[in-house]
Amino acid sequence: MHIMRAVVMAVTTCASIVVAVPSAAASDPNCDQGDFCIWEHDDKKGRSWTWSGDDNNYGDDVNNGMDANDAASSWHNRGNAGSYPDVRVYRHVDKDEGNRCVHRGVYMSNLTKVGWDNAASRHRWTSC
Repeated sequence: MHIMRAVVMAVTTCASIVVAVPSAAASDPNCDQGDFCIWEHDDKKGRSWTWSGDDNNYGDDVNNGMDANDAASSWHNRGNAGSYPDVRVYRHVDKDEGNRCVHRGVYMSNLTKVGWDNAASRHRWTSC
């Protein structure tokens, strides 16, 4: 009986010290939940631009004298689950060809590796 009680006490003590630690994907100080964010340099460095909706012309979005058109070297889709969780990014303001789907939760730290460095000109939220 004393052995059983000791085991129960040990299990209870161990269970009480379990701590939940949020995953790295749960929060991001550089890009709010629900947003699509781009940075001018790899690894979320340099100037950044953030959107919670569609943007048909990055040339209209200026940060410290630099517009976002063809400026992205890294991006992160922190979109919400639902009807339109993904982002379709386009190379041109006025053409639909040359586009890429960025699924919800995807962070790409170096767009050169996928042929999209300094190539994005607009985006829209979608499901792809």
